[in-house]
Amino acid sequence: MRPKDRIALTRVIVTLTLSLLCLTGCSIVAEKIVLNHPKVKKLFETPLPDRTLSGKAWTNSIGDGTNRILVLHLTGSNYFSLGYNQGRLLAREIEAAYEDAFAGAEKQIPRKAAEKLSAGGKRRIVHHVLGEAWKKMRPFVSAEELEEMEGLAAGLRDAGIVGIDLPTIHHLNAIPDFSQMGCSGVIAYGDATRGDVWQMRVLDYGLELGLHKRPMITVYHPVNTFDNTIVNIGWVGLAGMVTGVNNRGVAISEMRYNSIEGKTLAGEPMVFLMKRSLRFGNSAPEVVSIMRSAKRTNGYGYLVGDREKNAIGVLASANEFVEFRPNTAKVLERGKDVLPQYKDVLYCGHYNDRQAASVQKLHGTLALSTLQEMALSIAPESNLQVVVFNLTTGDLWVANKRGKGRAADTTYVKFPRDAWEK
Repeated sequence: MRPKDRIALTRVIVTLTLSLLCLTGCSIVAEKIVLNHPKVKKLFETPLPDRTLSGKAWTNSIGDGTNRILVLHLTGSNYFSLGYNQGRLLAREIEAAYEDAFAGAEKQIPRKAAEKLSAGGKRRIVHHVLGEAWKKMRPFVSAEELEEMEGLAAGLRDAGIVGIDLPTIHHLNAIPDFSQMGCSGVIAYGDATRGDVWQMRVLDYGLELGLHKRPMITVYHPVNTFDNTIVNIGWVGLAGMVTGVNNRGVAISEMRYNSIEGKTLAGEPMVFLMKRSLRFGNSAPEVVSIMRSAKRTNGYGYLVGDREKNAIGVLASANEFVEFRPNTAKVLERGKDVLPQYKDVLYCGHYNDRQAASVQKLHGTLALSTLQEMALSIAPESNLQVVVFNLTTGDLWVANKRGKGRAADTTYVKFPRDAWEK
């Protein structure tokens, strides 16, 4: 019997049984007959999560020397396997990354309090605070991310890592939303460029966590037929995403935006909202629609672009969702922020005045070299990463901080589309 026929039969059984028993007035008998019927019981069963290990993880690299970036590829028939395969393969690197990140988080404890705490006491305080944040976020995290993190914990355990359990993984991925990141971005096309659609993301946060020591690009190959291939340009250990692109040519640039009402931790963490939006969104408008419908957290700005010349800016918090697009006004104003507008360009970020001057100066020539020039003019000393996307070709370039210099001052490493999208 086909599944469709089984469902139809079950509905008939339930309807007839309820009708008969309502006539007799015997609700207790009705419950027993209806709820214990095999076909009805099956409808109410909760399917067990798929924990069958599948797929594989493998690595290569791009760049060389101090500019080398690890590239991790993940495949599997379920999201648990994506996490598991990563944990088994990169166990020692992840262990070192977690130790650096939580040691950095301890430095955020107020000095007077820190002086009275032992080393173990500091770590317990960090985990307590992040654990409370995670409790707020947990109900809004997608099943895909929960399963991947569960798999990551299992993979690390099977690789012999004893200090990173599932709550610890949750706590690390709560840090970006708990503290919020500040950045800059730009999307340019048409008259503003030399022909292609370009997008840049300048990340200005996170040095104290030591993430920049282990840059990594993670390629998530589709688990299901409706998944996109997504590229997470980040670091070893962070399951969430702060910079990304998918095979549909959609990229997201994120930045902190404090001047918006409705901030809370009771929502889908930004690092998972971005990842989910790129996994399931096939265009910039679709990605923005996913973001709009989400239960969100703190105040963020997003620039979402795609290869079809869609460029959408978003200011979002738990209570607000404001969209803006190029070529709609001469000036965009929001509170103290005043952004002169230029044709076929969308921009905002850390230093709006510097960026406006750079956009005006470079308008009509925006491409890889001129966007790198812009990054030099707007990146602060805390600049951790710069990514330049050519959304038309699918190629991207990454610069990561090393030593005391800014990421914008280092060599950009090319990650061509044919390295991740076959």
